[in-house]
Amino acid sequence: MPNMIVTNEQLDVIYKKGDLDFFTIPEGYVSYNIYKIVDSRLAMDLRKLFSDLKQGATVAVSSYIPLPHKNGTTRFIKVYLVPVLNGRNQTYIYYFQSISGDDFPFLNQTESEPLPSSSQELEFELQRTKEHMQTLIEELETSNEELQSTNEELQSANEELQATNEEMETSNEELQSTNEELHTAYAELKEMYLENTNIKESYGALNDRYESVLDNINDGVVITNLEGIILKTNTAMQGFCRLPREQLLAKHWLNLAPVQMDIDFSNREKELTESGKFGPYNIHIKSENGMDTILRTEDYLSRDEKGNSQIWSFASDISKETYARQELLLSQQKFKATFDYANIGIAHVGLKGEWISVNKTISTMLGYSEEELMNLTFQNITCSDDLENDLVYFQELLDGKSDSYKVEKRYYKKDGELFWAMLSVSIIREQGQPKYFISVIEDINTQKRLSLDSIQAKTVFKTTQESIVITDQETNVINVNPSFENLTGYSIDDIKGESLSILRSEMHSEEFYNDLERAYKQSGIWSGEIICKAKNTDVFPVYLNISAVRDDESNIIQYVVVLTDISLIKQSQDKIQYLANHDSLTGLPNRTLLSDRVEHALQEARRSKKHIAVFFIDLDRFKIINDGLGHKVGDGVLIEVANRFTKVLRSEDTVARVGGDEFIVIAQDLDSALDASKIATNLLESIQKEMIIEEHKIKVGASIGISIYPNDGLSGDELIRQADIAMYDAKEHGRNIYRYISQELSSDAFEKATMESSIRDALNNDEFEIYYQPIVDVKTMTLSHLEALIRWNHPKLGLIMPNKFIPLAEESELITEITKYITLNVMRTIHEISKSNDYDCKVAINYSLKDLESDELFFTFKKYLQQFNIKDNAITLEITERKVILSNEQNQKHLARYKKLNVLFSMDDFGTGYSNLGYLINNPFDQLKIDRCFISKIGGIGTAEEVVKAAISIAKALQLKSVAEGIETQEQLEFVRDNGCDLAQGFYFQIPEPIAKLLGHLTVEKNITRKDQRR
Repeated sequence: MPNMIVTNEQLDVIYKKGDLDFFTIPEGYVSYNIYKIVDSRLAMDLRKLFSDLKQGATVAVSSYIPLPHKNGTTRFIKVYLVPVLNGRNQTYIYYFQSISGDDFPFLNQTESEPLPSSSQELEFELQRTKEHMQTLIEELETSNEELQSTNEELQSANEELQATNEEMETSNEELQSTNEELHTAYAELKEMYLENTNIKESYGALNDRYESVLDNINDGVVITNLEGIILKTNTAMQGFCRLPREQLLAKHWLNLAPVQMDIDFSNREKELTESGKFGPYNIHIKSENGMDTILRTEDYLSRDEKGNSQIWSFASDISKETYARQELLLSQQKFKATFDYANIGIAHVGLKGEWISVNKTISTMLGYSEEELMNLTFQNITCSDDLENDLVYFQELLDGKSDSYKVEKRYYKKDGELFWAMLSVSIIREQGQPKYFISVIEDINTQKRLSLDSIQAKTVFKTTQESIVITDQETNVINVNPSFENLTGYSIDDIKGESLSILRSEMHSEEFYNDLERAYKQSGIWSGEIICKAKNTDVFPVYLNISAVRDDESNIIQYVVVLTDISLIKQSQDKIQYLANHDSLTGLPNRTLLSDRVEHALQEARRSKKHIAVFFIDLDRFKIINDGLGHKVGDGVLIEVANRFTKVLRSEDTVARVGGDEFIVIAQDLDSALDASKIATNLLESIQKEMIIEEHKIKVGASIGISIYPNDGLSGDELIRQADIAMYDAKEHGRNIYRYISQELSSDAFEKATMESSIRDALNNDEFEIYYQPIVDVKTMTLSHLEALIRWNHPKLGLIMPNKFIPLAEESELITEITKYITLNVMRTIHEISKSNDYDCKVAINYSLKDLESDELFFTFKKYLQQFNIKDNAITLEITERKVILSNEQNQKHLARYKKLNVLFSMDDFGTGYSNLGYLINNPFDQLKIDRCFISKIGGIGTAEEVVKAAISIAKALQLKSVAEGIETQEQLEFVRDNGCDLAQGFYFQIPEPIAKLLGHLTVEKNITRKDQRR
């Protein structure tokens, strides 16, 4: 089988057979088009064969084409092109016949034989030239077809470029005319070739014609040598460059114009030598009007008649096409930006109602994603009541009865909610046929709702039984409803323009009205009961509600005033309510109201998880007073006792009289069951003072029984019953005392009361002492600061550690007094050390939440800072994690006010509470103190070491200092230091000691080393 190539209709190679070394597959992007991979010296001959087939030849045959081997010997290639119709597909078979130079008679003559005449050589060269010209003509025809295709695409892409397309069509017609001239020129060349009588004259004429063709084609042609010197150019190229031929011939090709570097231009000579072709690439030639001439250029390597290598560069003007594409791209970008980012919904809708494309605004309006809408039609999401009308307009557009319509309609959003929109629809037609619709959707949901609200408001205004007044910002009347006229006697004509103060009565003071006015002007609202005066001067109670109406800038422009007549209701309800719920003698709640208060307190306790205390109180020796001095004196005693109980209780507590000399107190919102003992003590102390009733000096006592929710019962009846039992226990144990139903609580209450008294005595007698423990920088092993720790030197019990008395102090107000004591002594110590040792002493103080909340302690702290001239950051406040995390927003303000005093904050016992990292980020902490329970487990089994590492990492991430608490071994120290901990404290360095003793162990700026004797 001979050497062959098979291509498809697009001339892409689909089969190859034989040794065809003149076909090369390049690296990089691979194109299998036969013209791209064949040796450039054969390309024009193959194009001619294909042209012959197009003109009707059944088989096209080339002449012998000289093609050197790589070893330098000459061979001649003859090509046969045969078209084959394979079913519906057209294929082409190229047969390649190769003859060596020795077998070719024209070149195989000996030296003795005469050489072929110059006429024969010229004839052969003429044949080759003719074939090249034919190929050039075919390429120009192909370029013409491609240009025409491009013009058609641009025409369909954008109607705005119609004018440009028409100019391009004109250029196409001119090019067609030039092509026809080239056909004519080719025919003349063929005729001249056939006329072989005078080859020299024919050759001269052919050369003239060749020059004429070059000068008349639209593409620029430049011929250079391998050094880039321009040897020849045509008229088109001179026009592109705006230079005469003489100036062009003096230039170097690469200096002609800047070359767009979309390919590696440095390899131009190499590629031309290896493949015979280079490019395409673009040349931009500057012009005075700022519009570059853009030339699409391809280079081919050729030889002249003397065998010298030349580079033929063919340049096509693509300026118009390039600028047209740029304008089209810009137009498309503008359209896309408008489409995507418009604040109204825009969509393209198909002829059956399907969504073709939608912008983000539509998706947001309807709650669907773009993908979800693509699977729906507008019919699917149109309200069924609006769909029929919408489809009528839709069909009119399709039938050509209209080009657009606009209608209000409702859509179903994804969540099922109806959505009002203003829909504008236009139809797009091409050649009279509908293609698609453009829908513009405007959100009018708010307008519709406001319109409906306005109608409803007008109806309510006119028909409601409530009296309504509309005023301006100065409370001058603008409008009133009929109910107002009926209530006050003022018609709209009477009161319009008058101030609302016309309704004021003398039942309230001027100060009351001033406060009322100040309140609604500041907050925009006010509500409450008030006495008004009618037109006939009658007064009547109303429930008044004032609400401000604001504009878009939050300025008050009007007030809406609603008056509800409560005359009858108030009269009847007040009387009934009081009689039904209060004791007629003392005015205290009776059992009915008490039952209601107990249930309310139980509900609050279940929600807040706090305690309720029920106190059952029976007066001691009351029967003797009542029987001996009379019921009038007895009643006076009961009234006085009721008053005294009320004074010592909190406003949220309830005291009720439930029998002759029996009272029940409900105290709620207690943190601890033992808190009830303080309330019981206050009740007992309140009635121990002497009473003077009807000139009789009387002393009474009381026995109190206490039950606690939820410890002693879950219902009100159960709690009262248990408190009653505890009260009888109190009477049996001596009267004028209190008893819990739980004996353990009674014992604890006694112990608590004793301890509180001892703490107060200790503060007064200066029994407390401050100990200090060093906190060490683990990197430098130098002293960072000290922590202040309180100890109690009890005169009988000896040294008492803080865990024995601090929890009890925190339950009362004593903790603040203890902290005040610590603060005073610490700041005095800092001042004395700084003065005597001339260095800055820094100390950490433990703070509770009550300390943080105390205004008195804050101002005392601030005073001590100034009094002792304490420097910034000398004090660190340590707050336990579990307590500070549970604090409210107000306590965050307390932290901030201390931070303004330039103190540092340390979160103590980190890891044992909630470990809320968000809280750490949003609050002014400077240190994290890792709890000793994790440090003590370092080196043991478990995850304690990982918790310590994590805590150190969290501190570093939040830019806080980490402190390891409770270091007792070398191993623990090395572990925290190796994992990046900043500070440490513990018995390994020093046990807590009084400041005088501690200063004997420490030297300023001296390394901290372990000393066993300190232990």
